[in-house]
Amino acid sequence: MVKLKVPPNCDVTFGFELLEKGPGSTVWRWVPDERWENPAGVIQGGSICAFADTVMASTVVTALQGEKALVYTAEAKVSFFRAVKPGEELTGHGEVVHKGRRIAFAEAKISDSAGRVVAKASSTWAITPRDSSS
Repeated sequence: MVKLKVPPNCDVTFGFELLEKGPGSTVWRWVPDERWENPAGVIQGGSICAFADTVMASTVVTALQGEKALVYTAEAKVSFFRAVKPGEELTGHGEVVHKGRRIAFAEAKISDSAGRVVAKASSTWAITPRDSSS
């Protein structure tokens, strides 16, 4: 039996905040601080990847529609378009493009407070059944 932790520790540590959710879509907010910056003073790409991963994972979960399953990242790609400074409010919009019985494909668009896209991500998700007691 898998004991689920909601919200997961990584979301709490980063400070990711879920704003909206619906079947196959979510909207998240994150204001990264200096803990997540690289030596050049901008937010490290891996931190933005973690945000996109959370956006997409939760989006796939919303598409389960009550199905008892766990989702795992099978593949992910992130493209970066502009640097993000500490303190910049980011919004992540997630959408499930396709969901089958065992595989899902999701996308995330990460925008700054001016509405400019700073990164886009896509991912493939493995969906595995879990027992009803977890």
